[in-house]
Amino acid sequence: MMQCSGSLALDLPQKMVIRESDQGTLVEWNHPEYLARRHDLSACDLPLDKVAEALEGIAREAAGSR
Repeated sequence: MMQCSGSLALDLPQKMVIRESDQGTLVEWNHPEYLARRHDLSACDLPLDKVAEALEGIAREAAGSR
């Protein structure tokens, strides 16, 4: 992704916030589609769906281990 737009380095490495709330454990992060829009990566052929799947899997594991 950074090869497409160097400005993406501002948002990498990807971070997640894990916190407790009245609804239980919340895991929050910036979705890859948001980052693609933020850094105008529309001209790049990126596997954003695979990145999103990986992050969602990490989030599920993090929420489940709390």
